Amino acid sequence: MGENQKQDESSESTSSNPMGWMNSKSIIPGLTLILLGSIFLLGNLTGFRINNWWALFILIPAFGSISSGWARYRKVGRFDRSARSQIFSSLFLIFLSAVFLLGLDFSQIWPVFVILAGLGILVGANR
Repeated sequence: MGENQKQDESSESTSSNPMGWMNSKSIIPGLTLILLGSIFLLGNLTGFRINNWWALFILIPAFGSISSGWARYRKVGRFDRSARSQIFSSLFLIFLSAVFLLGLDFSQIWPVFVILAGLGILVGANR
């Protein structure tokens, strides 16, 4: 019986994570490096240039925050206050990074931050 129980536990762990090598701690840094490398490769091969490439590094904590919020959702089974705040804070960082990367005029775009704050409050009021 002991072997059957171990076999059942091992099959459950592989069925919940069919790609065995992926875990939540390695996904975000790996995808971030792939994205950065792809953008730099695109620039080298095509002449595509990002003037404010440093703004890509703002995305690292944004992706980390999304990952933490998603992990919290999976642990609790719903989007509680912690998960929502992590996801909405990452939206702020993603939008800020887009402003710098795309060279947008912040004096015209700033109302989007107010809209995101309002959405965050509304989503937080539902539960």
